[in-house]
Amino acid sequence: MKKSKIDKAVSYSFIKQAKKYVDLAIDEIDSDIELGHTDKHEDRDCKTNLIQSLNCQSRELKQALERLSA
Repeated sequence: MKKSKIDKAVSYSFIKQAKKYVDLAIDEIDSDIELGHTDKHEDRDCKTNLIQSLNCQSRELKQALERLSA
């Protein structure tokens, strides 16, 4: 196997693992958000912003995987 194919396979594996952990973090944070008006609305807003940021990272990782497999 050529070095470039090995590098590509390793990159794909690392990106796939990173996406897996980002998606797990999203699920974990999302399961803990209390809906409705509560005293913890600032905490909820912070978690919502974090999920939005992680979703963006997840999309970017997915696009990187698609580029590598093309």
